[in-house]
Amino acid sequence: MKILLDTRKIHDYGIGVYIQNLFQGIADQENFQCRAVHLRGTDALDMPRDRVIEVSAKNYDLLE
Repeated sequence: MKILLDTRKIHDYGIGVYIQNLFQGIADQENFQCRAVHLRGTDALDMPRDRVIEVSAKNYDLLE
């Protein structure tokens, strides 16, 4: 199964912790192919660079 995670809020409290735990749980499974959307210029997840899609879009807010 292919999964794309939006990790733009990875460093926030609450949702960031949830995203980190979700990612770690999924990434450890062999039947999943994970990729992550991540903000350019910020620390990325601990995953191979070819699986990270860097974007320069603004971080989303409550209105989004």
